[in-house]
Amino acid sequence: MDLKVSEVHLDVLTRSLSMFTFLGLVTARWISDQFGCHKTIMVARIIYLVGPLLMGFAPCYSVFLAGCSCATFGAGFALMITAMYATEISPLFSCGFYVSFPHMFISFGNQVANYFSKRRR
Repeated sequence: MDLKVSEVHLDVLTRSLSMFTFLGLVTARWISDQFGCHKTIMVARIIYLVGPLLMGFAPCYSVFLAGCSCATFGAGFALMITAMYATEISPLFSCGFYVSFPHMFISFGNQVANYFSKRRR
């Protein structure tokens, strides 16, 4: 099925990803304070599941955008809550390693994506 995606649609999609990740980070902190880490992780799982389902079964671009926004919101949500949970349960000598580990791979992935996007031009 063709979603008829134009350059403007791709621009809106890529610009919204950072915004929804940030909203997920902020929301995770608030929900964690209200309900605790375990319930917040369950909410993150549900959000992170709904986004790809919407993207996979999207009949049009707007549903695809909603699914992608939900998935990036869930990614930011999960990134915040897993770092908080890792800090709570890990021993002091390895706490920094476990918290920074996901961020290291995110930075590595951004560098690889940047390399290949410049190479393609």
